[in-house]
Amino acid sequence: MLKKFQLIELEKLLREVKRIPDVLFGGVHVVLVGDFLQLPPVGADPIYKDPSDKKHASVADIVGFQIWRTFEAVIVLDESVRFQSDPEWGKGCHQARLGVWTPEFVRIINSRVVSNESKLLDDMLSTNTSTFVTPDNSTRMAINNLYISKVSERLASGTFPVRVVANFKGKLKGLNRAEVDMVMSLPDSKFGRMAPYLDLIVGMPVQVTQNVRPEKMVANGTLGTLESILYHPGTTFRLVHDTMSNITVQIPSSPPPAVIVRLHRGESARPLVGCQDSDLSPLFFESQAYRQCEIPLLGKVYGHPRCLSVRIQQFPIVCAVASTINMVITEWKSRHTAANKRQQPYLLVSRVTSRFGLTVLSPLTADLITWARPPNEALTEERRLISLSDKTLAKLRR
Repeated sequence: MLKKFQLIELEKLLREVKRIPDVLFGGVHVVLVGDFLQLPPVGADPIYKDPSDKKHASVADIVGFQIWRTFEAVIVLDESVRFQSDPEWGKGCHQARLGVWTPEFVRIINSRVVSNESKLLDDMLSTNTSTFVTPDNSTRMAINNLYISKVSERLASGTFPVRVVANFKGKLKGLNRAEVDMVMSLPDSKFGRMAPYLDLIVGMPVQVTQNVRPEKMVANGTLGTLESILYHPGTTFRLVHDTMSNITVQIPSSPPPAVIVRLHRGESARPLVGCQDSDLSPLFFESQAYRQCEIPLLGKVYGHPRCLSVRIQQFPIVCAVASTINMVITEWKSRHTAANKRQQPYLLVSRVTSRFGLTVLSPLTADLITWARPPNEALTEERRLISLSDKTLAKLRR
């Protein structure tokens, strides 16, 4: 979500670029799109929050809020095609967004509870597998690793998952074996959201991580399946047994340049040259991380703590069996403390478009429902925006 200082910077830059210093945003038409009933920005107040309620409001708090209140042409979208296959589920999600969890919707959610491990594995390995959503990265990694492990057991003899290791640019050569194992076991959150490796099995569910061609339905967050892996000519493989995951993987001598994924791209999509299937799309292993990451290591060098400074590439896809609802850092706790937010239960259920896409590991309780209510200030802002939307639409109809 946009932070107040970012809105201020955007407004300032547009005035400078357009050379119209006395007109807001330099006279450029700006459209803001979002949902204030989802997660707030990390480490900052939402842009709609009135700074007069704060004891020590900053200049950014005040100016950002003033700029936000200049947006008066508002249109609230009230139709969603995401839930066409299950309108009852869509209605329940819409009400849960506002903190209203009806008994009927709660019964639907709790009917999706999985109570034993064998049923969980069956759901995980089915062709219409659910996406398991969890608040923390360690659980997400454990579920994805379990999926890879169980699927690898079903592969034909002599066939193994393909492990693509991120380009550390030789930074691992100075580490001992234990340190390498530690680095490779870290979640992607330690590398600026970039995974240190990716296990691939043809047919596995995947999620696109890059906005390749959003207008062609190949965008960040799009779900699909891995169709094939493209290798450089002369690529060789070596087998390695991962003792931590207890699976044997094959590692190519050079990372594959691309993969082919199957995505539902709609009727208007055109197939690749030489291909008749419009749902196939290539994704390339060419992106880089946005920032340098520091991984602390044991010991010191010339009195300075050791660390691994890396900037690894971003993979174009990730395993989509498990996903994460972002956890945010609270302002009043230490910077290492993560706190769940009240919006998370709504996000957990609304990420799937049908009840049949949801698998629940524990029931939704009355205490959780009471807690999972959006902040009053967010609901107040929602009502204000709806009022502005009514006025905007009335003007357009004149």
